[in-house]
Amino acid sequence: TNGIRQRWVSATPQSVCGPDFAYFSAVAYFFARDLHHALDGAPVGIIVTAVGGTKIEAWSSTEALAQCNSETEWSGSDSSLYNAMLAPLLRLTIRGVIWYQGEDNAGQLIYGCRFKALISDWRDKWSKLSASEADFPFLFVQLSPYHLAFAGMPTCIIEGNDKNGNSPVAVARLQQASALALPKVGMASAVDLGDVGGPYWPGSIHPRQKRAVGARLALEGILMVISYHE
Repeated sequence: TNGIRQRWVSATPQSVCGPDFAYFSAVAYFFARDLHHALDGAPVGIIVTAVGGTKIEAWSSTEALAQCNSETEWSGSDSSLYNAMLAPLLRLTIRGVIWYQGEDNAGQLIYGCRFKALISDWRDKWSKLSASEADFPFLFVQLSPYHLAFAGMPTCIIEGNDKNGNSPVAVARLQQASALALPKVGMASAVDLGDVGGPYWPGSIHPRQKRAVGARLALEGILMVISYHE
């Protein structure tokens, strides 16, 4: 490969609104900004590797996928984003990860196992190939509420309930929370941030309050570091 060609860019009002940040995550920006302030102005570098509307299996290595028994058939997208967008970064020393995903796996009971396997696998591989700590902090966002209309139904159903009355998003939250059993894993809940009345409501699971989500992730990370160094 030709390596990673995206250059480092300082976050300024001009660059954030320009082409250098056209791909960037607003949640990651606000997370880093709050960390920067909490660390008395120390530089905070952020690498975003993300693709919207993807399943956890795409971000999992074959070794991580093998840790969870599954009755579903192997998908051609399994490990694809891990190989293309995660593995090339493993020789970079990092201090932690923030994770905002889960919608595409909503309702799948295997997600809890997949999520814990991914966290452990990423930590293991990163610590072996770089100077990253073997238990670096891993922070994730618990999904916000949303409405979802199903074909043939005249009204939207709260919380993404399906036609059988099940709530895939509620199941996803429980599966996400199971990862808190691992050390140095923290959760920032967005359950109160459903974007009611927003231009993308009903139907969008992505609330506009990116600043609040980033701030909660940063606070969780700061508290985690403090508690482990007391």
